[in-house]
Amino acid sequence: MKRLLVKIMIFSILFQLTAVASAQQYFVVQKKGKLKNFKYISGDYIYLETKRGEFKLSGKITQINDTSLVINKTSEIGLNDIGVIFRPNGLIRGFSNLFFIQGGAAYFFIAGANALINNESPIIDKSTLLISGSMIATGFAIKPFITRKLNVKEKWEVKILNFDEFKKE
Repeated sequence: MKRLLVKIMIFSILFQLTAVASAQQYFVVQKKGKLKNFKYISGDYIYLETKRGEFKLSGKITQINDTSLVINKTSEIGLNDIGVIFRPNGLIRGFSNLFFIQGGAAYFFIAGANALINNESPIIDKSTLLISGSMIATGFAIKPFITRKLNVKEKWEVKILNFDEFKKE
């Protein structure tokens, strides 16, 4: 009897989740003439600039309407007013922070601690400074490439995919 009750509960939870997920609207940024696209749903973080370049908006998408987005429950922007969308590149951010900056600092401190333990002089030699310094400098040099600009005015277009229109009543 318990197994049947558990199965019924799991089935009803899965059924409710699929019903909620099917009524979702998507904000899509697609490259013109290509299949490359990025999808946003309510709750996703977005950072954008208007076509005139007067305003930059950032925050969570709280609502997706037919022709506009509501950001942080306070700002509504129409699709025709979006000029540039800034999209963070997680892979480059990870390499920059973890591998280069933190790795260079860790190498510097580990090599220094090792020289202290072994009573070596100088504690920090030229090769350690060169290696750790170049790693940290490389990490900071690739920081500008972390954010990708999707220019809606030229190469990208924005759309709203509304799956409620396909729902059977």
